[in-house]
Amino acid sequence: MNKKIEVRNLKYKIEKKEILKDVSFFINNNEILALVGKNGSGKTTIAKLLSGVIESGDTIVLINGKRLNNSNAVKQIGIVFQNPESQMLFSTVEQELSSSLEFNNEDPALMKDKITSALSTVGLVGFEKRQISSLSGGEKQKVAIATQLIIKTDLLILDEPSSMLDDESTESLFKTLKTLGKPTLLITQSILETLKADRVIVLDKGEIIFSGSPIELVDNQDVFKKTHLAKPYKGETYEN
Repeated sequence: MNKKIEVRNLKYKIEKKEILKDVSFFINNNEILALVGKNGSGKTTIAKLLSGVIESGDTIVLINGKRLNNSNAVKQIGIVFQNPESQMLFSTVEQELSSSLEFNNEDPALMKDKITSALSTVGLVGFEKRQISSLSGGEKQKVAIATQLIIKTDLLILDEPSSMLDDESTESLFKTLKTLGKPTLLITQSILETLKADRVIVLDKGEIIFSGSPIELVDNQDVFKKTHLAKPYKGETYEN
């Protein structure tokens, strides 16, 4: 399996405090990589560095062997932050999704069908004319996810995507991610959610302390002792 996304030397400091300490990893084609860690481990900082929200001169990101620059990161990497309101710019659901398509120079004649398809994927058919301000937190989360599913990015980053979703919507989201066929970075604190990923890396105090399969993680007692992450109860699982 060819490596599509390669991340090298992610470093970040705030004053003298190291937030990330030379983090490197890869994401293969058609793969969901879960990045798990407690608050303060550096997970969201990684998302911001990759998407160009913040910068670090040491960071190297390769997409299909070509180096990513901050100037084109916004078109090649799609991100959904934990708080969906932070990335909502327009009044209605239709305007929000249309803006993503326009920004990526999509054919106007295809926009309506693409919007309908994206909303169907997240279970919001018929919400096109709804005001963003009238939506619940979970509905806003779905709209934010739809705005990224609708465009052709090389990498999709989801930061705590199920934080405002119910169990049914969460399960539907993961089924959709499996069918996208693109590298996806799932950022989460939930070990249960990592069971849906293809691989998992665990971040602790800005460093990778584990890399392997979800099952290997669940069986690794040392990781849970070090990070104090909540281990799933027996029988708790998502179907792959």
